[in-house]
Amino acid sequence: MESAGERQWMKGYEAARSLCLTRGAETAHRQRPLGTDPAYEAGWDWGLWDYEDANGLPHVDDRGA
Repeated sequence: MESAGERQWMKGYEAARSLCLTRGAETAHRQRPLGTDPAYEAGWDWGLWDYEDANGLPHVDDRGA
């Protein structure tokens, strides 16, 4: 069974990946949610990092993996 933190992390991850796929990584960087749930933000960072990594894009910062 998933904890609330794990669910929030996955929501952030999926939101970032979805935004990257529809609008691009630059947009996802600009729309990074600050001040939200820490697990959601961590998931967002991982989703963005994974998208950049899978597409050979440079990582803008050291957040994520």
